[in-house]
Amino acid sequence: MRSLALASAILAAATASAGCAVIGAKAPDPDRPRDQPPMCNDGKGGVVVDALMATTFGITTLALASDDAGGPAAITGLAALAYGVSAAAGNSSANKCRAAMEE
Repeated sequence: MRSLALASAILAAATASAGCAVIGAKAPDPDRPRDQPPMCNDGKGGVVVDALMATTFGITTLALASDDAGGPAAITGLAALAYGVSAAAGNSSANKCRAAMEE
């Protein structure tokens, strides 16, 4: 029971910063005129935050799973997955933006 409360508290606290990379990501418009600079976000700060959160939740998941706390481990595992997907999507958008700026 204590593991579930801990996992829930961690998840609730982390939700406040959920998905920085996806929220802040803005890929360049593929239909923009080539004579205009792309209006996009090439920063990777949100990617770093989301990657750190994914790592933290991944480690927490492993710790809970080794303690036979299946339910809480599943909850933190889903959070790790969500942050990982957010980091990957944000990284992809930033890379596309950087490539468009080099054109």
